[in-house]
Amino acid sequence: MIITQASFFDLAKEGHQATGELKQLAQLRPWAPLQRLWPVRLAAVNTQLQNCQRSIMSLRLIGQHFPEALDQYGNLTRTHWWDILVDLANLAEDAGWFKIDWDMLNEAWAAWLEQSDENGDHLATFLRYIPVRLYGFNHEPATIQLFQGEPGLYIEFFPPMELLYVLLDPAAADISSGLLAVAEMFEVLDSWDELDREAAWERLYAIEANPEAYPEVARWLPALARWACGRTENPVLKWSFTTYYQDNSPRFAWDTDVVKARSAWQEAQPVIEQLDRLMAWCQESEENLVSLAEFLITGKNLGVTL
Repeated sequence: MIITQASFFDLAKEGHQATGELKQLAQLRPWAPLQRLWPVRLAAVNTQLQNCQRSIMSLRLIGQHFPEALDQYGNLTRTHWWDILVDLANLAEDAGWFKIDWDMLNEAWAAWLEQSDENGDHLATFLRYIPVRLYGFNHEPATIQLFQGEPGLYIEFFPPMELLYVLLDPAAADISSGLLAVAEMFEVLDSWDELDREAAWERLYAIEANPEAYPEVARWLPALARWACGRTENPVLKWSFTTYYQDNSPRFAWDTDVVKARSAWQEAQPVIEQLDRLMAWCQESEENLVSLAEFLITGKNLGVTL
C-alpha cells in the first residue's frame, strides 16, 4: 500500500476518536509502521514523491508564465502533473508563443504506457525543456530513416526544398526519384560543381538585394534556401526532433528560454507559411518546378512564370 497524505490524516482522525486525545499519537513509533500499512514498498513511495515533485515543478511553471491560470488548481487531489503539463502546453500555444510538438508528447506518453517502469521520465523531460515544434529538415533518404523509426521532416517530401538543397549544398549526395525527371531535363548534376553553386547563390542574393523586382513567392527563396540547406541561424528552422534530446544538444528551457523560443517562432512562422505557398505553386503544374530549376541553373524564366 502507498502511504499518502490522506493516510496520515485518516490515522490522526482515528487516533483522536479512539483515545479522545490527539496527543496519544505521540506514542506511535515512526520506525514501526502500523500493521495495516505494511508492507510499504520503497519503490512505490519513491514514485509518489517523484510525482509530487513533478506536480510542484509544473505548477511553478504555470505560476511563472501564466499566473492567472493558477486558480483552476484549487483542488489537486485528482490533478496529475502530466495534466498540468498539457495545460501549460495548451496555454503557450493558444497564446501564440510557438507551436507545440504534440506528436513528440504523445510518443513520450505511449512509451510510458508500454513500459510502466519508465515512470514517465521521458515525458517529464518536457517539464524542463519546451516541447516546441521544430522544422529542421532530415536530409537522409526517408525510406531508410522511416524503417529505423526516426521521426522528422524529410526533405524529399518537399520537392522545391529538395531542389534547393541538391543544387545549393555541397553535402547533398542523393536525389529522390521525384526530382530525377527535373534533373535529367537539364543534365547538370554530373557536372554541377562549386562554381555553379556559387552562381546559384548569387541569383538568390540578387533577390534579397532587390526583392521588389520579383514576385512575392520568389522574394522568400533566399530564406527558404538557407532553411533547406541548414544554413539558417533560426533554431526552430535549424534544429530537428532527432537531435533535440541528444546529449549536449541546444534546447529551449522553460525557465530561461521562453523569450528566445517565442522570438524564433515569430521569425520562422512567415518562412514556414511561404513554404506552404511554394508547395501549392509547384503542385499546380509540374512545369513550375521546372521553372524554379531553370532559374537556379541558368538565371532565366523566374520573373515570368513564378
